[in-house]
Amino acid sequence: MKRYFIPLILLLLLFGCTGSKSHLSISFLPASSIQLHEGDEVTLSVNVANTASVEAKEFRVEVLVGNVSLKTDVLTLQPNSNQTISISWFPYSGGDYDVIARVDSGNLVSDASADKESRIRISVLPAVEESIFSAVPAGKLQNVAIINATNKGISSLYTYLPTMPDILNPTYAAFLRPYLRNLKEVHIGTLDYANGRNAVVIFIKGPVSVEQMSGALAGLTKLETDQDSTVQNKTINRTLVYIINSDGLPAPVCIWRENGWLKLTSYIDAITLDTCYDTFGKYDPSYAEEPLSIGNEFARTPPFNSTLLGATLHIANLTNTSKSDYGAAFDDVEGFYVFYTTKEQYTPRNNTCFGRILNRSSMQTCEAPPINSTWAAVQRKVGNYAIACLSTPKTGGLTIGVEEKALDLCYSLNYSGEERMWVSILSLLHQQRCELPDNFGCLSYDLSNATLQLNLTQNTGKNVVLNGFGCSSQANASKASFQLAQPIILQSNSSMMLTSPCYDEAGGTVQVTYTYFDTKLYLNYSIQGSSESKVVVGNLTIRKI
Repeated sequence: MKRYFIPLILLLLLFGCTGSKSHLSISFLPASSIQLHEGDEVTLSVNVANTASVEAKEFRVEVLVGNVSLKTDVLTLQPNSNQTISISWFPYSGGDYDVIARVDSGNLVSDASADKESRIRISVLPAVEESIFSAVPAGKLQNVAIINATNKGISSLYTYLPTMPDILNPTYAAFLRPYLRNLKEVHIGTLDYANGRNAVVIFIKGPVSVEQMSGALAGLTKLETDQDSTVQNKTINRTLVYIINSDGLPAPVCIWRENGWLKLTSYIDAITLDTCYDTFGKYDPSYAEEPLSIGNEFARTPPFNSTLLGATLHIANLTNTSKSDYGAAFDDVEGFYVFYTTKEQYTPRNNTCFGRILNRSSMQTCEAPPINSTWAAVQRKVGNYAIACLSTPKTGGLTIGVEEKALDLCYSLNYSGEERMWVSILSLLHQQRCELPDNFGCLSYDLSNATLQLNLTQNTGKNVVLNGFGCSSQANASKASFQLAQPIILQSNSSMMLTSPCYDEAGGTVQVTYTYFDTKLYLNYSIQGSSESKVVVGNLTIRKI
């Protein structure tokens, strides 16, 4: 037995040393008690400990939110030591989040135990709906301009920025684009006070920190003006505010997060330049009532299924409310659509403008689009309101469907007042007409309940026999299907009423929801006394407005 005793001890010692593992644990450190809103930066800290006498080499530490990894680290811990890891997280939306921290989940370097995983639940409030007027000093306003962009609008801007070099400087677009990726809403306001002072305010909903925005603004100022910026931190009303100063800016810019929004304000006061102190705690909601009520008066939704991209409101001379403008942009799978409405006292004037979409001051027709344009424009006047509507396809050339929606949009916007004459591009492209060859003509025509009623005239100098009559937009319409129940004799230089159903491109009867309808007319006739018949094709465009 003795000769086996010593080797057995050696084997036990050997396997005992190589087989022993460290003991790892992980736990969350207490989080801040400050109430969180969506987009706020959350700092998560976890403590990883190795309480064994064996080194733990190159093990994985992972922090997850809703099974999505926030951070993965590889650590090495000496015996009886610990290390703290901090992670920044920006919750995109309000709600309750389960956060999980794991260490060496595969038990590769440490023994299995329950304390290798830690969980906490974090509650995040949605952003509070606020008016941009809450971030500017109270005072009597002279002019107000507001732009609101939705998440869908920002996403579209992010997508289409590279395709708009003629609209935006490519260098500026490249700088701006990365900051748009995670934004949910952006509200921009410019305000002119009756005392001559001005303010600019921006609200941003999304996971953007004050530090990120301060750096972006400093970089943009440098790019645009070649002037450096300085950043100061101040606590005002228990809120940490970053103040950016630069010779390239007209006034200091204050940046802070509050109620789920990143807020920027610049109050241009040539005397004090004390922007942030003038802003905080001096909001009077009564100054916002008139601009917001005017915006509600203009707001409309399109008559077709689409998604709002953004809206803009401009009010000039609030002391007398002499002029107001409102616009909104939408999109669907086919294209983009915009309407813009101007309200001011109507005054008839001669149309002196050329090459522009809309002359707001004279409310006259101003459109001269290039040949083969990819957009359609419609204009309308109702009482003191001038309305302009645009549509453009997302890809390819202008289609009838996209073009028609500009017309539908403009004539669905109901404002008070008398309908006034207005000329549109669509009126020029789709004028009401009825054209037939061989000295046939249309004395009158109407389409109701998918049925065309046409008062047909003929001036051939002979009596004709009508064998067939039809109305269809089908490319391969069967002429035989338009046979009349029995031939009809039409005397020379006379007319008669014909009735026929009208068919669309798919072969179905035309619905009554159209604004204009383009189709073909088919006429099968012969000269009285002759057995030879002839089919002629005409063009018909019917407008409902």
